[in-house]
Amino acid sequence: MIDEKELDNFRMLDSVLHAVLITDPTGKVVYLNHAASHLLGIEPDSQPGICYTSIFCNQVPTPEILFRDETDIKPFESVWTFQDEKGANQLVDVRVTKMKPVYTPQNLFMITLVEKSDYQIPEEQPGKNLILYQSIIDSGSDAIVTVNKEGEIITANQSIFPMFGYQVEEVIGCNVKMLLPLPFTAETSGFPDFESDSESKRSSHIDGEIQGIRKDGSLFPIELTVNEIDWEGDRLYVGVIRDQSRRRELQRIFLESGIEERRKIGRELHDGLGQMLTGIRMLSENLARKLAANALPGSEEVKELARMVSEADECARTLARGMIYVDVEKRGLSVALQNLCDQTERTSGVKCRFLEGCNTEFENHTMALHIYRIVQESVSNALKHGKPNEIKVRLSKNLFHTSVTIDDDGTGIPEDFNIEEEPGMGLKIMKFRAGIMGGLLEVTRTEDQLTRVRCIVPNEVGQSSEVAGESPKIKRYQEYEQSF
Repeated sequence: MIDEKELDNFRMLDSVLHAVLITDPTGKVVYLNHAASHLLGIEPDSQPGICYTSIFCNQVPTPEILFRDETDIKPFESVWTFQDEKGANQLVDVRVTKMKPVYTPQNLFMITLVEKSDYQIPEEQPGKNLILYQSIIDSGSDAIVTVNKEGEIITANQSIFPMFGYQVEEVIGCNVKMLLPLPFTAETSGFPDFESDSESKRSSHIDGEIQGIRKDGSLFPIELTVNEIDWEGDRLYVGVIRDQSRRRELQRIFLESGIEERRKIGRELHDGLGQMLTGIRMLSENLARKLAANALPGSEEVKELARMVSEADECARTLARGMIYVDVEKRGLSVALQNLCDQTERTSGVKCRFLEGCNTEFENHTMALHIYRIVQESVSNALKHGKPNEIKVRLSKNLFHTSVTIDDDGTGIPEDFNIEEEPGMGLKIMKFRAGIMGGLLEVTRTEDQLTRVRCIVPNEVGQSSEVAGESPKIKRYQEYEQSF
């Protein structure tokens, strides 16, 4: 309760031109002068029980925050909003100071209000700006989502539907992982590991090409840009998603046209030049026998000529076999990789083992060829740079992805290894091949000090009808828990 003598002192404020409110530590208004009553449209008789937070429109500090129990509280200054008698928003400069009353034991607080008529905002302008902003966001072809630090999608634009097949209301409140198939890590997705609080796993800006997954379960390549922003003290992540299906298809057509040209040249070498060299070798050998039988000079020279032609024939055929194809169409990728490991062990003396999971064959022979070339280049790099004692090639497959891993126990890679900074083109071409298939390529050092090259690509079929049924997300995650 405020002492009556204290109220008599406050009535001197009625002569002040500025609006003044006196509140107790709970925020309840105990007195307001005539200027405040006129400005805020509050009758003096109705002031008991009113809390200052109910007078102003914007989110003003609560009494617990504003009236902290500090010995020497500094004056608080801000701009608050209230509605006048016509319902229009008005701005006021606010200054809050602590005061020590004469007759009242508790501290009181004086809130001084100065009208800011020059800064009144047109009532409809914020709404118009918001509508314009949302229209610009929705008109873009890229899908834009905002994700909180728990991984939940809090906003999404209309482009989410043509790209992923979800309506906006279907994704709001869901985890962003519903749009990104596993493997899902901070490094591969661009979004942080939401299950970890480690700041080292967070980044303010990440660009990358990964996979997206539509509502029907089909996978498609996307380009993802993630930016971290601070919004009113909370960490948010804005992801801009661009569909890369068309670009990947053009890249695939371009690469396959190059492969077809290599096959044509290889066939010409094998069937044309190879046959002619074989004929020259046979004629040379026959001529050498005739010269030797008739004791004529030159038989040894002709034998040497036949030997050189035979070597040239073998060289041309080896080159042709490498250019025509790997025999994945007739015998399958597994057989081709097993033969590669056997040949590597025979020619290099390094132990090379091939390990295979169940049902790892590809119906798409072009994808099988890409995987074979990635393994071939990885084994070659291991022999050339690592000088290993053993190389292991593992091919495995689950419902959604196929993985091929090449481990070697050689000298290893440096800790700061980066594919993009390597001077050679081998690893870059391997990464490009993985990208063409919509997959990922990583080169790492394992805990047991092995150099590991791993390529993960999505299966061509995507989800089965069984998985795409009642609960596709749960089944998708459970399926992937069966580790490679």
